[in-house]
This record gives sequence, C-alpha cells and structure tokens, in this order.
Amino acid sequence: INGVILMIPIFLSRPNPFTNEQAYFLDKLIQKMSVTMLENITLEAQDYNPYESLTCLSELIKRCYGMIIVAFGQYYIEEGTSKKGAITQENFFDSYENSINQLWVTSPFCHIEGAIAFGNHLPILILEQYNLKTEGMLKTGDHAIHGPKFEIENINQIESYFSEPSFINSFNIWYDKVMQLYNFTNRLV
Repeated sequence: INGVILMIPIFLSRPNPFTNEQAYFLDKLIQKMSVTMLENITLEAQDYNPYESLTCLSELIKRCYGMIIVAFGQYYIEEGTSKKGAITQENFFDSYENSINQLWVTSPFCHIEGAIAFGNHLPILILEQYNLKTEGMLKTGDHAIHGPKFEIENINQIESYFSEPSFINSFNIWYDKVMQLYNFTNRLV
C-alpha cells in the first residue's frame, strides 16, 4: 500500500523469560519472524490486569493471523505425584496415580492463549522445551503444528535449533497456513 511494507501480526504466547538462554531463544525467534514479515504481538507481564486480562488477550489474539506458543519450563517438579490417591473406575477417564519426577511445567497462559487462538481458528505453531509435562494445548493433535522440542542449556543449542530442517519445515508449514488466512481475510488470493 503506497510502498509501505505491512507486517502480519502474530501472537507470541510464552512465559516471561527468566534465564539468558530463554531471552536469547525469544530474540532468535522474533528475528525469524521479522525476516518473514511477521510482527510479534504479546501481552507483557506488566500489562496483565486480573480483571481484564482475558478480555484484552481475546481482543489482541483476534487481531492476529496466527500464534506461536513457546512452552518454556516455568515450574520444576523434582519429585511429585499426579492424581494422588486416584481410584480406578470404569467411568473415570485415565484414573491412576502417576509419578511426575524431574519435569518442567509451562505457564497456564500458554494453554489459555492457545485455546483462544484455537477458538478463533488461527494457525498455531507449538515449540516445546525438552522435559516438559505435555498436557492441554501441548498435546499432539490436529489443532496445531508442532515444531521439534528444544533444549536451552547454552547458546549453541539455540543457534542450531533454528537451522534444523525439522524446525524450518514445521515453521514453513505453519507460515503457509498463516499466509492463506491472511490472503483470504484480506482478499489477496
């Protein structure tokens, strides 16, 4: 439009980084987004209001053409139990006690924001840290495209992750879906 290059808004769902490696991972991902003309949209922690955050999130996500969920570990479970005291009954689904040791759990907002994107039929790309409890939006299914799991113990792992063929392939499949939605919505097909 008159020589102006438009960036396509993409909602980036992620916990707030708390290590240098997490921050570096996000920087590399945002660089990748920028190169492909995708604008990083997110709700920063300081912008959350417990009374208005879901409404604000919903409005922000509705203005986007896709979502990337970066599921960093946020909480670490050294030794724990899932469904402690579970009773096995025919009418209870998956009702058994299970140990959950040395696993990370991501932020609940990755699930909340992902569900909002899913409800708005947006293409979703999920990037999940190794050794993370896979549940909710992170489970494999037709609702999202899953990139390879990543490790973030050092910068070299992060650098190599973004050049892995499996990452590039999943990103490109997701990107094509974003462009299809963008072009359809803006009648560019």
